[in-house]
Amino acid sequence: MTGTTPSIDFTVPSPTLGNNSLPVLDPPWMPTVVDNFDEVSSDEESRAFAAVAVSRTHQRLENLRKHWLKEEERKRQARETYHLTNVPIIQQAAHEPSHHTNLEEEEDPPLPVSVCVGQRRVSIAPPSQAAAAAAASGMGRVPNLSARRASLWSGTLSASTAVEEDNQVMERAHHTPPTFGVFFPSSVCGAIVQLTSALDDSEVNLEGVAVSDVAYSTLWNCLVEEPALICRYILEKITCKGKQEELILLMKRMFSSVREIPSQVAHTLFNYLIGFVIYHCRAPHSGASEAVANTLSIIWHIVPFVSGLTVKDIKQTLKKEQCDPTLLVSANVPCAKRVIIHGPNEMDIPTQLPIAEEMQFEEIHIESLDFFKIDPEEHNAHFLVDKKTNQMVDVKSYVRDFYAYKRSQYPELILKKMDPLKGLEQLQRQAFTLKLSELGRVYFSWIMINTCPPEQLNTHMLFLHDELIRLPSFPRKSLDAEFALYNIPRLGMELLGLDTMHKYQWIKMINSFFKFMSSDFPWMEDIQLFLNVLNGALLLHCEDLGILRLCLASYINVCVRYKQIFSTKGFQYIMPTILRVYSQHPNNPMVCEAIKFVCEKFYLLHMKPFVLQTFGSVAPLLQFHNDGNPLKIPIKCFYKLIQSLEKDSPDHLDILDLVEGEKPLKTLDFCYSGEHENNFSFLEAIRLCVVVVAYAPESTRSGQMLTVLDAIIPLKLQELMEFTMNHDSPQAAKDEQTALITMAGSIKALIAGAEGLARSTGPSRKMEAATSNMTTSFKSSSNSQQTSVRKVSHKSGTMVGVDLGDEDMREDFTFR
Repeated sequence: MTGTTPSIDFTVPSPTLGNNSLPVLDPPWMPTVVDNFDEVSSDEESRAFAAVAVSRTHQRLENLRKHWLKEEERKRQARETYHLTNVPIIQQAAHEPSHHTNLEEEEDPPLPVSVCVGQRRVSIAPPSQAAAAAAASGMGRVPNLSARRASLWSGTLSASTAVEEDNQVMERAHHTPPTFGVFFPSSVCGAIVQLTSALDDSEVNLEGVAVSDVAYSTLWNCLVEEPALICRYILEKITCKGKQEELILLMKRMFSSVREIPSQVAHTLFNYLIGFVIYHCRAPHSGASEAVANTLSIIWHIVPFVSGLTVKDIKQTLKKEQCDPTLLVSANVPCAKRVIIHGPNEMDIPTQLPIAEEMQFEEIHIESLDFFKIDPEEHNAHFLVDKKTNQMVDVKSYVRDFYAYKRSQYPELILKKMDPLKGLEQLQRQAFTLKLSELGRVYFSWIMINTCPPEQLNTHMLFLHDELIRLPSFPRKSLDAEFALYNIPRLGMELLGLDTMHKYQWIKMINSFFKFMSSDFPWMEDIQLFLNVLNGALLLHCEDLGILRLCLASYINVCVRYKQIFSTKGFQYIMPTILRVYSQHPNNPMVCEAIKFVCEKFYLLHMKPFVLQTFGSVAPLLQFHNDGNPLKIPIKCFYKLIQSLEKDSPDHLDILDLVEGEKPLKTLDFCYSGEHENNFSFLEAIRLCVVVVAYAPESTRSGQMLTVLDAIIPLKLQELMEFTMNHDSPQAAKDEQTALITMAGSIKALIAGAEGLARSTGPSRKMEAATSNMTTSFKSSSNSQQTSVRKVSHKSGTMVGVDLGDEDMREDFTFR
């Protein structure tokens, strides 16, 4: 029977998160309620026609009728989209209205109930134990009252009998309503492993029925009718360390085969898995991080099917348990104030170190080696290990990411000596587990954004935005990469692949974030924090085609959605990164062609603002001399990219397939809507720079334009000369002459517009001569005055002369 309670070692959060199940819309097994609305409406219409006037009552009834019709239409549409197969039909249809009468409903006048012969049935629910005991003892008995007549399904009744039954129903409503369970064989719970394994069995019997179909049907019926009991086997044994991975894999396999998880199953499993995470956070121990990582990998699969789930409720529940950073990427908790470090020997006296907000474990490691007098030759053989969980910490990690503030509790670390290679392998395994946990948190946040109800979407996005911009570890934590551990052969490639998935999922999350944020949101400088996630992922894994394609498509989506920002200053946040990637991978044609294509689309969308912002952002990064700085951009690479805008670039990676909105892309500014798409001209870009310099020659932007002109004009002249020499034709010479005349006109305008920059701002020779004469005469007069004063004050004491001398020196310094 379903009354048995599973013996589970952990509890669900209180209150539970989400709704247990969606209410059945207009269930067919409930009695049909008919309003007398049509009768009243017809009477009022006849009166209105008789009086040849329309009364207010008639108008009110007409409005009510319209609303009633709209409600019926809404119910019809809801019935069409509602999945009745996800509802436990047996339990819902066994509902007896007489046993669930509410006091509020009793106060209202009863509505007439019409019962169809086809829908009429006798309740088969067994009587409660309390009613049976009362019947046996003869207490509370009403004459001529049968079990059938106590139900609201009864047909024609006399007036006196109806009053008695109403009194009886009201008397029963004051007590706890009896619940009638449905028989469910609990032995099926032990067969859940075999049922899940049989989902892949394609063997067919003589009737053509596959084993997988029978297993799927059985498993589905069990999940719908009794989700808590069917999951009892998993929830009871999931705390066993040896079976956690097996059971997590079992749930993944089960839910990957089920197309849609019933809401009651999702609600039950989600709350129990959250309780499982809280169980490990309350008492951290060895193996807790692996258990949490495996649990997070299954939670995000269940989230889309849990109704009524909000981030605020999850944050409040987890914050009460002090484990919100375990599940939320936006959790902001204060860092621990100090840490205790134990030495490699048990006899060593431990030391305490204060923790700053941006402190890394590397500082703690260095201080610990110095305090315990470790030989410098053995520094690489000593590692920091957490005392409770026995987990090794990476010296490049931040302390605040691991240890939150707890009153009167301080984290404890042990400086342990071990073989360097074994220590790095253990550190690699720990980094793999932490990266898997972080990936599960990102998946959870991403799925919460994409499955949020439309009416709550704006509130959810504003809440997430406020949380992320106040988070000190954003976007640093989204771009963390363990480069030193990739070269270790044991899990190096697996860790690199997991890090690539982590960055890919962050890009998808930021893309969804920009997609669902309002297009007129008043972004300030905080938009750079979110764009830096795309920039960092592109820099780290630009040679991965999946990340390259998604990242460049996200750039286009953002630039289309927030056209006001990108028409003024948006490109200065992304173009330096794109240009660095282009200059650092000149031998990768796939990367170069993709960047050329995206820059062409940028120019198509914003045209001249894109060119000016690109020139302004790249000016400080141009490399005129080959000094080997990887952060600088060679001028030849920049010139090659700008020159590629004059011709079409192919979309080899199909980037536009990931771009949302109308295609092909069109110019966002109506001022350029009538111009040709590929109207970029290199000479036009030079004229734009000249206009900016002539408008404000002493501004910062003017200096940036002059730097760009200094870089690209010599390369353009060299290209024109080489083109004419290679072709050696009159047409080539004519084209060169035309280009030179155009450039000469631009340079002439530049010289005329930048005349203010030619003014001398240093001191002239006349001023220098006058200043030197005044300084010489002042020094001679001050020296003579100082000598006379010293002679006069020689009798009174030496200190007077010193004081006057100091005053003269101060006056001389002030004059200079």
